[in-house]
Amino acid sequence: MTAISVPADAPDGGADFENHWIFDRYGRFRRNGGGTGTLDGRRYNVVKIELPDGEKKTVYFDITENWQRSLTPQ
Repeated sequence: MTAISVPADAPDGGADFENHWIFDRYGRFRRNGGGTGTLDGRRYNVVKIELPDGEKKTVYFDITENWQRSLTPQ
């Protein structure tokens, strides 16, 4: 698994970053589910998508730094 790093300063918990990253690589898509999880001290968003032709993919985002920043008072 290779996860895409979400920048620490990405707004909205990185959701816009994730959506733009997916769109830039696959074009139109629909989120089909997903969730969050941890592995080896890192936190990940797992995003399941469906493309217009019905193909399904799972994309992994490393949200560790973004998530930690959201816990720190600004």
